Amino acid sequence: MLVTAAAHAALGDIRTADDLFDRSVALAAPSAAVRPFGILAPHELAGLIDRSAHARNDDGGATSSRALLDAVAARYPTRDAYSPESLSARERVVLSRLSGGATHHGIAFDLSVSPNTIKTQVRSIYRKLGVTTRDGAVQRARHLGLID
Repeated sequence: MLVTAAAHAALGDIRTADDLFDRSVALAAPSAAVRPFGILAPHELAGLIDRSAHARNDDGGATSSRALLDAVAARYPTRDAYSPESLSARERVVLSRLSGGATHHGIAFDLSVSPNTIKTQVRSIYRKLGVTTRDGAVQRARHLGLID
């Protein structure tokens, strides 16, 4: 249900996403089951928690649900959980070249490594920044002050 909620949110079907997430919270709240929420990516979980917490504050939702959301947020940090120090020096170089619009092959040529090495470093950058696209990585890096 959590994965389906995240998928609906990614597709822009926020109402269905929020309904599914709220049902997941309601099912997990009695047993305080926090672990299942770790299946979601930090940015997905952040959006679902923010909207769910906001709705619960408006309608006076259950105390156990609020406690569960607090526990989930504490166990799985969702906001700015990625510090600039988590990127290696080489990953920072690759990220700055990506932000300039360079291709993987161009970066590989400039740094005298194989294109596959750059692909691996780019995947690592995406994972560490919690994004899935070049644009997302550049935006996140700008937000964190890694690039201008």
